[in-house]
Amino acid sequence: MNFSQLGFGFFVLKINGLLLAIAFFFVAWHYFRSIERKKFSVDFFVHHFWRWIVAGLVVGRIMALLLDIEIFARHGWLAPAVFWDGEIQVFGAIIGAISMMIFDFRKGKKSIWKWLDLAVPSAMIYLIMMNFIHFFTGAVYGTETTLPWGIRYETFGVETLAPVHPVTLYALIPHIILLNWALRKQTLWERKPGRLTLLTALFAFVINFFLLYFQGGVKLMILDALSLNQVLSLLAVVICVLGLHQKR
Repeated sequence: MNFSQLGFGFFVLKINGLLLAIAFFFVAWHYFRSIERKKFSVDFFVHHFWRWIVAGLVVGRIMALLLDIEIFARHGWLAPAVFWDGEIQVFGAIIGAISMMIFDFRKGKKSIWKWLDLAVPSAMIYLIMMNFIHFFTGAVYGTETTLPWGIRYETFGVETLAPVHPVTLYALIPHIILLNWALRKQTLWERKPGRLTLLTALFAFVINFFLLYFQGGVKLMILDALSLNQVLSLLAVVICVLGLHQKR
């Protein structure tokens, strides 16, 4: 059985994407409840949240198309709408959403850092849910291994039938530790807006950088040494370090 996708003629529904969407709605609700508890402006969130999501989806899709131009050869002018082919590039989605947030907060003369700090636990919960979803669907899998805990997938989305590293389970442990750390620091650092966001993002991108060495099916490499996502993770780490230095 193919757990990665269901086909309905031309339209293909990727199980991984569907589960991620459900998880996103859950953490969006979790973030909304946090906003209510902290007495942030609910009206501001309701009126602008959809803009952040749309910006993230658009920029993430554009970046996915730029990284795989062959999508246009496969689907022609429908390529941007055929979102199941190439899906949404994660780093592009982050750039799009954060950029729109910065624009809206500056326009509304509000501090974006307090809102981002409040979103940290929700973001980490989503990351943990993503680890489970990727593990069970095989959307993200590891390189081949002979270690006894290697797992075997039988799905079209995995290019090998040999046992592979359960890379998403490797990620799960540090992500849970990071979530617990963020929950402890969230109240302590309320007087230093932005520090929690930058440190959590820094740790998350460092974790991602090293785990990508164990990820299989990587196609875009830079100088045959680092994957594109590793380069983007390093760039994100540099941005976080510069942000922390500025706040000092």
